[in-house]
Amino acid sequence: MYLAYAPIENIPTSLQVSLATELCISAISSEEVFNFGEVVSASVLKSLVGTPSQWLYNLVFALNEGNMPKFNEIVSTNQKEFTAEPKLGANHAAIKQKVILLSIMNLVFGRSSHDRNISFQDISSTVGIPLKEVEWALMKALSLKLIKGTIDEVGQTVQVTWVQPRVLNREHISMLSQQLGVWAEKVKTTLTTVEDHATEL
Repeated sequence: MYLAYAPIENIPTSLQVSLATELCISAISSEEVFNFGEVVSASVLKSLVGTPSQWLYNLVFALNEGNMPKFNEIVSTNQKEFTAEPKLGANHAAIKQKVILLSIMNLVFGRSSHDRNISFQDISSTVGIPLKEVEWALMKALSLKLIKGTIDEVGQTVQVTWVQPRVLNREHISMLSQQLGVWAEKVKTTLTTVEDHATEL
């Protein structure tokens, strides 16, 4: 709340870096934060750019994107710094699971509402986890209420009916705009079909 209302120019640079560092570490290690939209939109995060802590800035954006390869690359490159942070080093496995769940959320969000019957194979290749771990990840996402849907274990698919709302960035807004455009065209086509086949009154 302080960062939301305090003008960034009134906060000393050293304090900005300190606040941004704590904000990143808290968001990454939290068991409850799965929406990084507000975090990445915080102006104070930019104070980390060009500092030794820029890897934290990059890591937060990797989580926001649910980008497992990027997450692994950043952690590997900054292994010493990552391990030195108690909240991160001690929770590496849990944070990795968090990236998996965020990646699933992003995958679902990127699909239109009529295209959310997703195969385990698609999730495995997109998220970057073994096929045998997909069902566990989906069950975890369902239990945390990050998504709603039904798992078809026999067909190796999941039908997602809802994904947790998130703060939208420009890319998300552009994606929604495209989906609305496709939806509008379908409605127009359906209307034309009904008019062509309807009996005149």
